Formats: sequence, C-alpha cells, structure tokens
Amino acid sequence: MRSATRKTDLLCRTGGEEFALICPDTELNDTRLLAEKLRALTSTVPFDDVGQVTCSFGVATWIPAESFDAFIQRADTAMYSAKQSGRDHVQLAAV
Repeated sequence: MRSATRKTDLLCRTGGEEFALICPDTELNDTRLLAEKLRALTSTVPFDDVGQVTCSFGVATWIPAESFDAFIQRADTAMYSAKQSGRDHVQLAAV
C-alpha cells in the first residue's frame, strides 16, 4: 500500500482488520480512485497464511463543520455498506 500512496498520506491500523488512510488535500473522486487502485492491488498479492485477501473501502471527505468522530463514523458506515454489497467494493460516504 505504501508504494501506491504519497508520503503525505497517513496509513494506520485502527483495530482488528481495519485500517484508515488519511489523504490530505485530496478530492473525493481522487480518493475513490486511490481506494479502487489499492483494492485491486491487494487482490493480486498472495498472503501465505490465508491466500487471497479482499478489501472493502469506505471513502469520505471531511466536512469542515463536522467533528472528527462524525467524519470517521461516515467513513465507517460506508465501509460496512461496501461489505454488505458483497465485499471487495469501494463505497462513498453520504454527506
């Protein structure tokens, strides 16, 4: 994932099998395209213990008036929506 992201992007594990990728100064569509790229890239990498891995992404753009918790909740809701759509999807968050 590091090879597909910028030095200014922040990738971190948020717990369990969930990760967050913060992409400063990035438009929603560009972030969606990056998520699609990362999703496709991950599906090509074999993992020794489990085989093929899929990724579901929830993509949100921070709205200046909202709290950080609300922002994360929107992204999280979109991610669970992507999982419910059959997994291995990218879902944009509602505004």
